[in-house]
Amino acid sequence: MAKGLDYLTNSVALLGYNDREQGNFTTVAWITQVSVNPPMVLVNLAPKRYAYQKIKESGEFTLAILAEDQKEIADFCGKNSGAKVDKVKELNLPVVRGEKVSAPKLTTAIANLECRLVKEIPAGDHIVLVGEVVAEDVPNPAKKPLVFHQWKYLY
Repeated sequence: MAKGLDYLTNSVALLGYNDREQGNFTTVAWITQVSVNPPMVLVNLAPKRYAYQKIKESGEFTLAILAEDQKEIADFCGKNSGAKVDKVKELNLPVVRGEKVSAPKLTTAIANLECRLVKEIPAGDHIVLVGEVVAEDVPNPAKKPLVFHQWKYLY
């Protein structure tokens, strides 16, 4: 039986962080914009995740908004720990470093947000990371976003 929270709909993104030569990613779906001026986003992340430790160390991250044809990337990056797997290398992901942060951006994403960590808020079994968007690009605006709904991809 579905619960009310299952009806929240979320974009799927790769959370990029400094690690290894080209950086690394983990998949996130609990993300949203929280401010226009300055532009800010929030990301919910379990504190046990390897990505959380790396973001705490660097104070920065990226969000690569995935397209509907990137489900396999989302699945792989969400199911494998960056502590054990170089996901950029394993998937041969086309990445570049950010302009204002050194975390990786995915050139095939719909959009990339470069963020500086401004606040962490404990929230139950997750940590809310609030990031100020310091740069952004939209390399593939015509693609449809990958959407997560009721614990599966909507399309």
